[in-house]
Amino acid sequence: MNKMNKLKGTVLDIRLGFGQSSLEIWLTNRRQMKYIRACTVDEALELAKIKQPDVIFLKVFMPISGFKIYEILQQNPDTKHIPVVFYNARNPDVEQKMKESGVPYIFKPPTDLDELFECLATYLEVVEDQPNNPRHARRFKASKRNP
Repeated sequence: MNKMNKLKGTVLDIRLGFGQSSLEIWLTNRRQMKYIRACTVDEALELAKIKQPDVIFLKVFMPISGFKIYEILQQNPDTKHIPVVFYNARNPDVEQKMKESGVPYIFKPPTDLDELFECLATYLEVVEDQPNNPRHARRFKASKRNP
């Protein structure tokens, strides 16, 4: 079984514009995962409020800064509890800012499936097959969450 198929939950990807992202390629068509994509700021804020995803992936550099969208999400009582993971292409300045801010981040494109899986497993439910009976699953959720 593909590791990514073991994840269960909802991911909101906030990436303004309409091109397909590598994150979208990795996360769409998974059996137990719901992938939602927001292409505008208004759509992103509305989807976060209504859909209440398990985690939000937020691109750093867009026409409006990902940091600005993060601030708006944190100020809204309906969305401030949702964990946010920033993502961006490798850039030493961005990497330093991410480390200083203390927020989780990954680099795109996420070519290391293990790294992406570990990041997602922090926020989503992982469904493991039991060795004695593959039809039944043992479910657990990682204890790490953003404050």
